[in-house]
Amino acid sequence: RKEVSSLSQQLTGAEMEIEALRQENKQLSEIRSSALYSSLASQSSEIASRIQELRQPLASIVGYTDMLLSESIGILGTLQKSLMERIKVSTERMTISLDDLSHTAAISSNTGISDRGSTQVFDVIEDAVSEAFAQFRDKNIELVLNVSDALPNVHAEHDAVHQILVRLLTNACDVSAPNSEVRLIARSQDDEYILISVSDSGARLAPEEQEKIFS
Repeated sequence: RKEVSSLSQQLTGAEMEIEALRQENKQLSEIRSSALYSSLASQSSEIASRIQELRQPLASIVGYTDMLLSESIGILGTLQKSLMERIKVSTERMTISLDDLSHTAAISSNTGISDRGSTQVFDVIEDAVSEAFAQFRDKNIELVLNVSDALPNVHAEHDAVHQILVRLLTNACDVSAPNSEVRLIARSQDDEYILISVSDSGARLAPEEQEKIFS
């Protein structure tokens, strides 16, 4: 019980720090076009440094959680095991949030635009599904995949495509009810494009919110 309580406290502290970083990064994005833009690089670098500092305690939480769940140092009760699984899912989602913040902070400081290359879409989809799977498992949501085996490579930034897919999947899971399903479809279209869609049974976005979906 002490171990679970300690991990929960560490997780709460990390969540608060991530939210503070998210708000700071949002403020930086809002002033990018203003006269203060010249100072963004140093501020974004500071945010990136704090993100890296958060990764170490999160990694420790994940390590201790896995060790406790393996029951190698003692058998967990049903309630304790359930709490530990929730902690693990939360840390995995926080890791996704940190990756997101790291990418946007790098873009703000003009250091995050990497060279685009030939990206294997099937592999990116597979990695994104693996990363988001724990969240679906926690809510008992079925992720139905309809992905063509013959998807061509695309000229794109691998990490950016991966980040977009993870965000689409986690958002779909967030708005879906337990015991429902989310569908991911990927197929070639018109011999020039690859169409990837993620659909869920959650509430529809209001028209005014649809305009902000890619902001």
